[in-house]
Amino acid sequence: MFLIVIFAAVSLCTLNCKDTAPDSPAPAVSTKDDGTEKGEQIVSEYLKRDSSPFRKTRVRLTIEREDKTKQIYVLETLRKQTDSETRSLTRILEPKEDNDAATLTIEKEDKPTVNINYIASRKQFRESGTNKIFFGGLTSQELLGEWDKYKHRLLSEKGGTYEVESTLKQKEKSVIARIVTHFGADDYLPRQLHLFNSDGKEIRTFKVEETREVGDKKIISRMRINNHVYTTIVTLEILKTTFPENISSSSFEREVLKP
Repeated sequence: MFLIVIFAAVSLCTLNCKDTAPDSPAPAVSTKDDGTEKGEQIVSEYLKRDSSPFRKTRVRLTIEREDKTKQIYVLETLRKQTDSETRSLTRILEPKEDNDAATLTIEKEDKPTVNINYIASRKQFRESGTNKIFFGGLTSQELLGEWDKYKHRLLSEKGGTYEVESTLKQKEKSVIARIVTHFGADDYLPRQLHLFNSDGKEIRTFKVEETREVGDKKIISRMRINNHVYTTIVTLEILKTTFPENISSSSFEREVLKP
């Protein structure tokens, strides 16, 4: 989910990412656990390893439609992450005619995530939630992750993977009612994600095709997304990821969205 998945995307990370230690061991689990405790710990460990105070990522999205036509976008995302808030600024670099488009995403603990755009023709800012459709028919939520909307339960452990079921919390709203994720038991990175709507129909399938190491972190570098509703295939490639020591706070204020 998650441009894992792109905005924080280019990262899949949400507000649970509070510890930056990349190689801390997973906590011990009671053998009497029905799967919920273990499932929550697996997701928490993934988010912990993915977290970082600052991140800069360049992503290429290739969208292939049923008629075989393609669209290619190149995006750049800056992310600033603290214990209580994550801010992500995403700009379209290519195609050139869209390179003024930018979105500021603000995730705050216990508050709905907000996407902010600037409408130049009206000279005003516009806020929206995360059910809005973006590239290739994916919602903003899928590009962000928003794992905290769900409760997690371990279904099985086999073949070097943890199969975790995530179901939408009663108070939350989303077109994605349930997610089944296969996490690597060695690195806690997602390998596959299956997204279902409230009718139990699978609407997206995410498959990780490549990973790579950047410094002391292991990241997803290529992912293929089948959108079963819009009959599109989205290929996500991480072209470059860096973890700067600092990014100016002004880069994460809504005024930066103005052309």
